[in-house]
Amino acid sequence: MALSISIVTKCEPCMEWHLDQALQAGAKDEEIYETIDVAIEMGGGQAGAYARFVLKALEYFKAKNK
Repeated sequence: MALSISIVTKCEPCMEWHLDQALQAGAKDEEIYETIDVAIEMGGGQAGAYARFVLKALEYFKAKNK
C-alpha cells in the first residue's frame, strides 16, 4: 500500500522505490494493478496521471530482471 500512497502523493522517487521493493518481495502484475486502482480511487485524476509513471517503471523493472 506504500506504492498506492506514493502515487496519491505524486512522489516519483517513492513510486520507483516502493514498486521495486514490491517486485523484489514477489508481487505479481495483478497486485500492482490493484494497487494502482486503489490509488486512483483515492486520488482521482491526478493519481491516474501519475500511475502512468508506475506502469512505465514496471515495464523497466521487468525488462531489467529478464
